[in-house]
Amino acid sequence: MDEHLSAITFTGEIWKLTRTENEFRLEAKECFADGMTDETLIKGGHTIGQARRGELYALLEEWLEAKLKEKNNAN
Repeated sequence: MDEHLSAITFTGEIWKLTRTENEFRLEAKECFADGMTDETLIKGGHTIGQARRGELYALLEEWLEAKLKEKNNAN
């Protein structure tokens, strides 16, 4: 599993994610609010902010699924 992931724009870092076997920690950085509410439209009619939120949700879901699979395999 990825250990450290970040979202970065031209104006700075938006978030930093630490994702290990036993930890899922999100750090909001200096550009978090601006980066997560960016209304610039992208392909599919979504905004950049929506895409970034979707990315975070997907990373969390992937981590949760791995933890649940690990628990089920232990039983």
